[in-house]
Amino acid sequence: MKTSNSAFLIITVAVIFVTVSCNKAEREDLRQSAKDHALAEAIFNDINQQTDNAYDESSDTTKSTLSGCPVISLLRADSTNSDTLIVDFGTGCTDSRGITRSGKIISTFTGKYRDAGTVITTTLDNFYRNGYLVKGTKTVTNGGADNDGNIVFNVHVSNAAITTDEGAIRWSSTRTRKWIQGQNTSWPNIGDDVYLVSGTASGINATGNDFDVTITNDLRIELGCRWIVSGTIEITPESGEVRKVDFGDGTCDDNATLSIKNKTYNVTLR
Repeated sequence: MKTSNSAFLIITVAVIFVTVSCNKAEREDLRQSAKDHALAEAIFNDINQQTDNAYDESSDTTKSTLSGCPVISLLRADSTNSDTLIVDFGTGCTDSRGITRSGKIISTFTGKYRDAGTVITTTLDNFYRNGYLVKGTKTVTNGGADNDGNIVFNVHVSNAAITTDEGAIRWSSTRTRKWIQGQNTSWPNIGDDVYLVSGTASGINATGNDFDVTITNDLRIELGCRWIVSGTIEITPESGEVRKVDFGDGTCDDNATLSIKNKTYNVTLR
């Protein structure tokens, strides 16, 4: 299994503060929707990164990480690589980045990550991240190779709910992720991994308003770069105009553009 955050990518847009020709309520709704979408993406990416890291460290027995937390259990159902992985953070573990997690992440693997047809299903048991209760299910299905030999994954998050100080976020996401470079290297050499990602997301933000997110041109994700290097998305908040974000021409930088109606703004990603 090739494990890293390459398996489950953060596809987010920064919360962008600009002066636009819309009223205050529309601006606040856009900000809230963009912020809540980014938070949901980041949390579910992190959940799967924790699973990936744990799978790398696991064996047939239960053990703790070097820090003593979390406790990792890999339960092999049979010899066909059908496994259940439990990452138990107990009452709380804080990592080097200051992120505190508690509760359990439970993932089932029907086969190896690279094998066509493998389904990885992740659920949560009383899981908290930095004090936010997180619920939901993420399913990743290996759809096999396309005509160019690139492995295609179908990624679906359903029934996600995140309880924050500002209110409850409801969220779902459907993605197609094509692995176009880096398949011949393995962990920890993941800097050459490149993915093309398409799909949609939708939700209800913490203030109770709907929003939709659509990838209109495939996002290019290069694991050697901390930012999305190209592609476009559209964010449609309930109370405002469609916002288009263009991540650029493939250069690894923090520059993007935001288009609203007939106006375009240069923005910095974070």
